[in-house]
Amino acid sequence: MDRFFNATLRMNHLRTLAALCRLGQVRKVAEFFHVTQSAISKQIADIEDGLGEAILRREGNAAVLTPIGLRLAHRAIDILERLESTRKEISALRVGMTGRFVLGSVATATAWPVPQAIALLKARAPNLAFCLEEDTANQLLERLQEREIDLAVVRMWQPITRKGLSSRVLMDEAMVLAVGCTHELAQIPELSWSDLMRFDWIVPKSGSAAHGALTALLASHEQSFPAAAIESTSVLFNLTLLAEGRLIGLFPQQMAQQWVAEGKIAVLPLDTAGLLSETRVFWRSDEEDATRSLVLECLIEASGRAAPASSMLL
Repeated sequence: MDRFFNATLRMNHLRTLAALCRLGQVRKVAEFFHVTQSAISKQIADIEDGLGEAILRREGNAAVLTPIGLRLAHRAIDILERLESTRKEISALRVGMTGRFVLGSVATATAWPVPQAIALLKARAPNLAFCLEEDTANQLLERLQEREIDLAVVRMWQPITRKGLSSRVLMDEAMVLAVGCTHELAQIPELSWSDLMRFDWIVPKSGSAAHGALTALLASHEQSFPAAAIESTSVLFNLTLLAEGRLIGLFPQQMAQQWVAEGKIAVLPLDTAGLLSETRVFWRSDEEDATRSLVLECLIEASGRAAPASSMLL
């Protein structure tokens, strides 16, 4: 059997298995491929000899796949569908992808990995016009369902299930609390959550998943941020505010570490319990698109790399 899978199994075998599963008769399979029934019967015999197991039994005019035959046929269908999808993607790459692709992202992913993914994309599809739009996670997923954007990169607080959408994890990176280097909290080695309540905060947009996540974290410590908090999703604006005021802000861990090294901010020594750590990319599951597949591939590749220092500079 090992020899069969490693050396004997051919594409014609896979096509025959898939056709048997769909058509249910050797005669119909032969007609579909425009060959004789004996040619199809020989392929079936080759598969059975290689496996040492029957894959087919006859019930009248019907050809019924055995459990082993059915499992093999389902795998054959899956392989052939993947190959066809790959063929379409390569064909699109050969002629050069054109048109416009819209990627939606939360602000905390636009320093990394989104820029690195875009650089990979432009190298592989230089004729493709690209548009990046920032928004909250909730809004991005709604816009994705409405087909206003093509992919959405969001940070997760709770599991999200949206009808017609599929997703996968891109990376795991917690959010941390930070202040400007001259802030009085930056000079205190041990802090309690109540120490933070004397100061103003920069918080995510009200109603967003990020706002809900931060609210829940503070509530778990019996705290809440001031009603007069500043709502902002702009990373550059937030960094500037921290440098010039007595504020507390929320940043991705790697971004914050880079700015700490540059003397721009100080990270507060409080455990944020993996706040918004999971970054996912969402797409519509009811369509196949070669351009989307390429952008997704670039996002996955960029997410697997270490965040370069240059991506953190504003």
